Amino acid sequence: MTKVANTVLRHWFQQHLADHDVEELQLDAASLAVAHGVTCIHEMSMPKERGMRDLEILLRHRARLPLDVVPYVATTDVGRVLDLGLRRIGGDLPVDGSIGARTAWLSQPFADHEGTGAGYFGDDELAEFFHGAHLAGLQVGVHAIGDAAIEQVARTWERVYQALDSRERRHFRARRHRIEHFEMASEVQIELAGMLGLALSFQPAVDSAWGAA
Repeated sequence: MTKVANTVLRHWFQQHLADHDVEELQLDAASLAVAHGVTCIHEMSMPKERGMRDLEILLRHRARLPLDVVPYVATTDVGRVLDLGLRRIGGDLPVDGSIGARTAWLSQPFADHEGTGAGYFGDDELAEFFHGAHLAGLQVGVHAIGDAAIEQVARTWERVYQALDSRERRHFRARRHRIEHFEMASEVQIELAGMLGLALSFQPAVDSAWGAA
């Protein structure tokens, strides 16, 4: 009940913020980053949870912010991202869940939980998204934490890579498609990601909490 109430309250609060208030909050966040020596940030938009308004406001005044902002939109809608004039898609788009919620997708059950988490995409669905976004010239990022999720993402990228000719493969590696978190990877998965030129994005706070990055 508490979680539902929290979700409802957050949604109500977001909907009642004026565009000017959102813009000011974004400026405050950018100023805080600069004050700590950060000159570039990635903005992981989650339209399923918050809609597109925050991102649209950001894009309108991004050039006036005191640092560089790189937006990623958690969607598989390539056309929508191209219409926004963006060069990247996915970002923190979840392929699985989290360790804390025991929803990260594992090949073996959690030590303290009976389940193995869950994957949110079928293999063919993920391959279609990856291939279409790559051919559209976009850099793709997805969220993958558990070893089974990382395996699916890495093997799907390998599938896309194998379908390309030698010239296209060089462009593929240069695109630096991303995997966010990459926490519970095996040595084989690390080697495959390196071979494919994938960028692996770790978060120090996650490593501090779980010791798994």
